[in-house]
Amino acid sequence: ILLGDQQIKIISSIDMDDTKMDDKTKTILHDSTDTTIAFAGTAKKQKHDSPRPASKVVSAVSSFAPAPASTSSSLASASASASASAIMESLLKSSGMDWNEFLETIWETKCHRFAFHKEKLSSECYNINTNTCSNVWSETVRRGWNVLRQLMDDEYSYDLVRAVDMSTMSASANEGVAPPLLFRDLRPMDDPEEIQRLYNNSLYAAYLAGTSIVWNHVDLKSPRVAALCEDLQGGRVGVEQASDGSCFFPHAYANAYLTPPNSQTVPPHADDRDVLVFQLVGHKYWKVYRETPIRHPYPHEQAGKSGIAVPDSVLEGPLAFDGCLREGDVLYIPRGMVHEATTSNTTRDDKDNDDDGNVAAAPDLSFHITVALATHDWTLGGNLSQVIQRKLMNSVGALVLPSATSIASTSTSTSTSPTISNKKTSLGSINLRRSLLPTARATSTLIMDNNAPAADTPSTSFSSCGGFLLDTAAIQNKIDAVFERLQTEITAESIAKDLNHRIETHNLRASEKRKTLITTMLRTEKEERTTGPRSEPETKSSSNTSTSTIQQQHPMDSTVGPVAAKNVSLETRIRASTPVEREYAQKMLLSRAASSGSSPPAAGLNVRDEIGDDVAEIITKIKAAAATITTQQTTAVAFRVGDFQKLIPKKENTHSLVCNLTSLSLAKRVVELGAFAIVVEGDDEDDAETSETATKRKRI
Repeated sequence: ILLGDQQIKIISSIDMDDTKMDDKTKTILHDSTDTTIAFAGTAKKQKHDSPRPASKVVSAVSSFAPAPASTSSSLASASASASASAIMESLLKSSGMDWNEFLETIWETKCHRFAFHKEKLSSECYNINTNTCSNVWSETVRRGWNVLRQLMDDEYSYDLVRAVDMSTMSASANEGVAPPLLFRDLRPMDDPEEIQRLYNNSLYAAYLAGTSIVWNHVDLKSPRVAALCEDLQGGRVGVEQASDGSCFFPHAYANAYLTPPNSQTVPPHADDRDVLVFQLVGHKYWKVYRETPIRHPYPHEQAGKSGIAVPDSVLEGPLAFDGCLREGDVLYIPRGMVHEATTSNTTRDDKDNDDDGNVAAAPDLSFHITVALATHDWTLGGNLSQVIQRKLMNSVGALVLPSATSIASTSTSTSTSPTISNKKTSLGSINLRRSLLPTARATSTLIMDNNAPAADTPSTSFSSCGGFLLDTAAIQNKIDAVFERLQTEITAESIAKDLNHRIETHNLRASEKRKTLITTMLRTEKEERTTGPRSEPETKSSSNTSTSTIQQQHPMDSTVGPVAAKNVSLETRIRASTPVEREYAQKMLLSRAASSGSSPPAAGLNVRDEIGDDVAEIITKIKAAAATITTQQTTAVAFRVGDFQKLIPKKENTHSLVCNLTSLSLAKRVVELGAFAIVVEGDDEDDAETSETATKRKRI
C-alpha cells in the first residue's frame, strides 16, 4: 500500500509462528527492512535489520513511522515521483547518522540538535545552467533577511484585525492564508480595535512596540519556506539530482516566529505534532523538558494549551535540551515534549562573530521556521477513531447487520449472559440515530418496599439511566453486531488507503500553491544571476508586491506618508521633515483611516519600554542635526537607517535592545507619521555616514 509516497507492507492475518510459515513468508517477515504492520489479533513486526520477537503491545497513539531506507529489491522504491529529502540527508550526515538510525533512536523518542556549519553559507549552491539549488537550507539561511523582509513587507497593508476575528479566519483574503498573529505578554492580542488603534495595521509598528509575530502556514506565503517543505516531503523541487532513498516525511507545513530581543513569544507548552525548528535569523535559547506529561498527545491533550496546565514537576525537573540555536541550526522536538524559547538581552558570543571577526553590537532578534509533521494525524488510534465515527455518525438510516445466524454463531463462544444469548434473534438492521431514551419502564419499577428487585425483573440485564431502565442485554446484542460488521469493513488495507487519501489531499492542496511560489522565485533568481544582483540584495524583499500596493499619486508620496514608508530599507537615508511634509503625512493617514472605515491611529510612536530612551536619543540627534544645519543655512543632514544604532550612547555592561529590524521599523513608522522624510535622488544633503563606515558596509 502506498502511504503518501512511502510503501507499507500490510499483514492482516499471518501467524507469526515460524513452524506455520512457508519459506517465502519467513523471508518477507524476517529479512525485509520495510515497515511491516500487523492488525487484529496478530502479532506485529516493525522495521529491523535483524529478526526480533513479535510484540503483543501495539501503541495506538504513536504514529506510523516514515519508511526506513529499503534494501529489498522488490520494495526498493515507493514511488517514482518521490525522492529523499536533500535537507534531511544533509542534517543526518552532519550528525553522523543515517535514516534508519534516526528512526530507531530519535524519532518520536527524544529531541536532537543538528548543528549548522557556517562555511556552508559561502559555498556556491546554485547552478545557473540548470536553474537548480543543491542545498535548499543553506540557500535559505543565506537569504534569511530576505525571507523575513518579504513577510513583513507583504503583510504591511494586510488587515491585521481579521487575525483575531475567528469568524473570518477561513474566509480571509490573500488566497486563504490566515493573517499573522500578534503576541504580547505571552498571549495573543484579541482586541481588534486596539490593534488598529496602536499599530495601524502595520507589522513594523507592532514589532517596534515589542510584540512577537507569528505567521501560520507560512509555506503558502514564502517561496523559500515552500521549497523547504517540498524538499522535506521528498519533492526536491528545483534540486539538481534526485535520490532513490526514503528519507522524507509524508507531509510537512510550516509556521514562522519573529521574536524581538529579550522576549518570549509563548509560555512553555507541548505540541500535538513533531517539529523541526529551523533557526533562520539571529539566535534563540531553547529549553526542552525531559518529563513528558502526556506521551504522544492528540490535539485536545496539549499541555500548556486549551486550559491544560503544564505540571510543576515538568518545569522543575531535568532538561532534555538546554542550549542556543544559531543561524542554520535545526532542533527536532517530538510531540508531547514541553518546551519554551527566549531571545537574549546580551550580545552574541565569539562564536557568532561576523566574517571580519567583529562581535555583534546589539542583542539579536530571532526569526525561526517551525516545520510541523502532523504525527497525531498518522496514528492508528486516530485513524480508527475517524473511520469508526464516519461509519457510525454519517450513516443514513439503519445499519445493515450480518445475519442472525452469523451473529449467534460468532457470539455464543464469548457470551457469558444467558439473557443476551437468548435474545439473539433476527435483528435485520439497527438505526443508530434513534435515541435510547426514554423507555417504557422507569427506574422506580425495580424498587420494592424492601429495596429488593422485583422477582420477574432480570436486574442483571437492565441498567438505570436518566431515570429509566435500559435493556443492556439488547443493547449489547446490537453493539456486538455493529462491531462484527465494522470488523469486516475496517481492515489494515482500508486504514492505509484512507490515510493515504488524506495525505495526498493535503499534499496536492499545498503543493499547487507552493510550486507556483517556487517557480516564480527560481525564475527571478536566474534573471538576477544572469543580469547581475539587485542593488540591495540584503535588504530588499524577494517580492516587490509590497512596494507597489499603493501607487504614488503625489510628489510627496516619495518622501513622507504611508506610501513613502513602504519603500524604506536599511539603505535608505532619512532627514527631519518640513512642516509642509508633516502636514501632508497626517492628512494621508486620516484619509486612509476614513476610506477603510477604521478609527484614526494613535498619535505618536508606540515603543516598547526597554528601548524608549534609545529611540528618543535617535530622534533627538537627527532633529538636532537638522536644526543646527538649518540655522547655518546649509544643506540638510541625512542618516542611513542601518546606522541608527550608532546614535545610541554606549553604556558600560549594558546593551541596547535596538536591532536592525527595530531601526527599520522605527524609520518606517516616523516616515509614515511624517516626522522624518526620505532623501530622494537629487536632494542636497550631507550624508552623516563616514567614509570608513561606508567602506566596511560595502565589504560586508
